[in-house]
Amino acid sequence: MRPKFLPFFGFILWIFVNGCTGVDTRAIDALFQEYDHDNCPGAVVAVWQQGQPIFEKCYGLADLERQVPVTRETSFRLASVTKQFTAAAILILVDRGELALDQTLATLFPELPSYADRITIRQVLNHTSGLVDYESVMADTASVQVHDRDVLDLVARVDSTYFEPGTQFSYSNSGYACWHWPLSGPQVAPSRNSWKRRSSSLWE
Repeated sequence: MRPKFLPFFGFILWIFVNGCTGVDTRAIDALFQEYDHDNCPGAVVAVWQQGQPIFEKCYGLADLERQVPVTRETSFRLASVTKQFTAAAILILVDRGELALDQTLATLFPELPSYADRITIRQVLNHTSGLVDYESVMADTASVQVHDRDVLDLVARVDSTYFEPGTQFSYSNSGYACWHWPLSGPQVAPSRNSWKRRSSSLWE
């Protein structure tokens, strides 16, 4: 049985404004009016101009059952929105010479079965790796949040791929979830703080 809470699928909208001298708050309020109720997941809106926030406002609820309002500190489930940033981070490491697109997963994840010798970073990034979807391996009774490390463990239990790597396209959550570890430092199980330092340095 899944956890007994209402999933929160709110979102954050960032609007980057260039050459704008002000914000029409009434227009923004009108746009998010339908999210500003006691029976609807909410949102946080931030308008930035030249690197500085010129408008911030919270709408609606973060938790419908407990009637907890959205705040600036509310954590949102961004899900696959993060894939583009993950791919960009990997490509930065490739540009720095720390990784190679044709490098195999076996060099980063020695705990994976032998198929990792045939899967490259390039194939994972473009969804042609054939890696099994980790959700198909999870127990139906699972009720605990799955983290990146858990995904790698789940994928490692399967000794085959959906197809020969590089021969087909199949959207993969498993491949991108595993990238936490090479971004933290290949073959190193990093602490939370080391991951923050590593990810922050990528964009400098």
